[in-house]
Amino acid sequence: MSSVKRLTAMFAAAVMAVSACGTASAESATGTVTSTVEQEYLAVNSALGKPTVSLKTSNGKVVLTWNKQSGADGYKVYFSADGRSYKLVKTTAKLKYSAKAPAKGSYRVRAYTKQDGKTVYGSFSKAVSVGSGLLPNTDKTLTILSWEQNSEIPEIVAAFEEDTGINVELVYCGDNTANARVGYKDYITSGKGDADLIIMENGWMGDFISNKKLTAPLSGLGLTREDFPNAFEYTLDVGSFRGDLKAVSYNACPGAFLYRADLAEQYLGVDSPEEMGVLISSWDDFAETGKLLAEKSDNAVAIQSTYQGMWNAFRCNPTAWVKDGDLDDTKMRDFLDLMRVMKSDKSVRNTAMWDAPWFNSIYDGTALGEFVPTWGLMDSEGSVLSYMANGAFNDGKDASETRRLAICEGPGGWYWGGTYIGVAKTCNSRSQAKRFLEYTCRNAKSMRKLSGIDSSMFMNNRKVVSAAKPQNSLLENSNYYDVLIKSAEDISYKNGNANDDLIADVAWENMYEILTDDESTIDDWEYDDALLYFSHFVGCSIPLWKG
Repeated sequence: MSSVKRLTAMFAAAVMAVSACGTASAESATGTVTSTVEQEYLAVNSALGKPTVSLKTSNGKVVLTWNKQSGADGYKVYFSADGRSYKLVKTTAKLKYSAKAPAKGSYRVRAYTKQDGKTVYGSFSKAVSVGSGLLPNTDKTLTILSWEQNSEIPEIVAAFEEDTGINVELVYCGDNTANARVGYKDYITSGKGDADLIIMENGWMGDFISNKKLTAPLSGLGLTREDFPNAFEYTLDVGSFRGDLKAVSYNACPGAFLYRADLAEQYLGVDSPEEMGVLISSWDDFAETGKLLAEKSDNAVAIQSTYQGMWNAFRCNPTAWVKDGDLDDTKMRDFLDLMRVMKSDKSVRNTAMWDAPWFNSIYDGTALGEFVPTWGLMDSEGSVLSYMANGAFNDGKDASETRRLAICEGPGGWYWGGTYIGVAKTCNSRSQAKRFLEYTCRNAKSMRKLSGIDSSMFMNNRKVVSAAKPQNSLLENSNYYDVLIKSAEDISYKNGNANDDLIADVAWENMYEILTDDESTIDDWEYDDALLYFSHFVGCSIPLWKG
């Protein structure tokens, strides 16, 4: 017998017991009740009424709220996984209940009060359900959208097929990431073909996770935020929109401050990454240390190679771009204020990222360091780290000596890049899509296997990267993952917006000219114009959301 039926039977038995006590009797099952005790019992029960319950899911939790019932001492919440057998899960005096969201199920609530030592119940609310929005499961072939130049995805798919036996169709919607961004929309909205999962870059995936016509929440696969307990928190925040998890990442991309260890020792007197980290533990400290370095080296060595590299790290601080649906330019103002100081102190070398002078500035020692993410820190030939250590782009200069390099976290956790997987609105292979996300973004064993595909991938799983302990020959054989893990843990995206990366790019475009000119100052009119144009462009072209 179900819990609900047992409770109903107990209630009926209690009424019959009162009627049989000899003080009074009922005329009929539906007639007028004559017993004073029984009248009080039934009157209280009737007066409690039936709660009206609302259900929402957010951040992997289910939240129930209901209206207050006059005369109630509290409320009992019941859950059923199958809609038939209900189990008591909570007794509360509040008008709210929250718990980890189940894949599916339904809830009912009823009020209760104490009367003459008895617990008297009101009527059950109507059932409210969670998980009813599960996507179809009619196609056994999993279709994934990607782009041709994404070399890691075919190998990931091959490993998944080998280990699971699930057939995957990989559809390319462009040769590069920019073309895929456009091609995905056309493919999904035109109905040209099947689409279950979408490979996206974090820089533009806001277009997709904010559009319910293109993507569905992971709850449609029966997955919640709590199903990815070892993912770095910031990646789950980046992949969420209005409380719904819309995409997950298999590779996190935290960064660190890469610097010339020999020059830091020579001019700043530090001989360890820990000591260097103390000197640049905040942006104010970074600027002060830059000023000290310029003075000690007679302006021969700047602390930072590029303005853009600084912006890549600074943009990840927790100051929100959007507050209550309105654009807030505080982060851009703070950066311009910092740059006014550092330009005047000659603390930034002002090289252009990716040009030969960028790599040479570290190798030649005209700049102490640069902010570099995970994918630039391999010791393999052709990596950013290798070029800066060995002077590969040194315009014919002697590159026989490898420079002493080290990394520390710097002013705060930051990231640059990341590949995310979203659920297409047209997904009809629910079970297969769920398996793929679990295989690539949740399961430690399979993620450890995938890490061997590309040494630049820093897997988005604490267990995997904590156990990896790679040795880097260009960082004095240190386990550089320790620094990257700390950086990833320190990133805060709680105030993030789905279009933060697009907004930050617009901010950089409007700061670029006044930062990279030959002047040592930023005039007030330049400062104000940059903020004005930034606000105008974002307001005209990028959606801002409340909540």
